[in-house]
Amino acid sequence: MSGTTTPGLLQYRNSWTVISVTDVGKALEFYRDRIGIPFDLIVEDEDGQVGYIGSPLNLHFTSGRPFVYMVVEGIEALYEDYKGKGVDIVDGLKRNPHTGMDEFAVQDGDGNVMRFGRDIPEG
Repeated sequence: MSGTTTPGLLQYRNSWTVISVTDVGKALEFYRDRIGIPFDLIVEDEDGQVGYIGSPLNLHFTSGRPFVYMVVEGIEALYEDYKGKGVDIVDGLKRNPHTGMDEFAVQDGDGNVMRFGRDIPEG
C-alpha cells in the first residue's frame, strides 16, 4: 500500500451512510430515542429505503444492502473516468425518478457498494 494519493476527479461535498436493518421503525427508535441522533426529515423511497436526515449527520436505513452515498460534482466525467479505469459499475448513470438526482453505483472486490449522485438544479 502506497503512502501517497493520486489526484482524481472525485469532488464530493456530502455523504450519507446507509445501514441495513431488519426493522426500520425499531432502528429509528433506537438511533433517535436511545442514542440521541436528531432527525429533521423522514423520506421513504419505492424500494423501502428510509432516510432519516439530521444535520450534520445523514443516516439512512434500508432493509437491503448497505452502501455509502456521495453527492458529487462533475458526475458525467467521474462516471466516464471510472469506466475507463475498469471500475465495476453495477448501476449505470441515470436519473433517479424518486430523488431527482443523476446517479450511478460501483462495487469493490469485496462487494461493497458506493453510490454517487448529483443534485439536479431547480428549474
